Amino acid sequence: ALRQAIVEQVTNWLTGRQLEAARRPAESGAKLDLGELFRLLPASSSAALEPIDQTFDALLRDREICALAKSSLERLRLPVCKAVLMDEKVLSDPLHPARRMLASVLRLLRGLKEGEEGGHPVVKVIDVTAYQVQKNFDKDMAVFENAARQFEELEALREANAISRAAQLTEMAEREARREQAR
Repeated sequence: ALRQAIVEQVTNWLTGRQLEAARRPAESGAKLDLGELFRLLPASSSAALEPIDQTFDALLRDREICALAKSSLERLRLPVCKAVLMDEKVLSDPLHPARRMLASVLRLLRGLKEGEEGGHPVVKVIDVTAYQVQKNFDKDMAVFENAARQFEELEALREANAISRAAQLTEMAEREARREQAR
């Protein structure tokens, strides 16, 4: 009962910080140091929370991730940390909605080049969806499910477009090769 009460208090505190951050522009927020929380939480909760916090730190330092998307990733930190406190299986269950959402975001960002991300529609979708997660996640994991579904649909659309473009290029190359052979 004491463990649950502590986790509940920390979750409520994180909710306050999350909603406060949602009211500010993404770029203006200073990173919240969660290290102090680890000492307050039961060992199992700290053990689940620390890796996700470190993962976000690593992602935000990663030079392969476009700079404009990093503020969106930072928006996702507190909601995901809360999800980990509420369900420690976020990291171990590949089908958990919060994990699916993060995995999909990272796959979407992987293909963006530095400099092209400014008005890129992928960055815009990630930003809007990250804001919605930050603003709306309290205790219902459906918020992550909806975000994961949006990102996965965008991934599927981008893949279908890439396949279509590749088929068009292949067709053009084959026509050109036939034309060269006819000469």
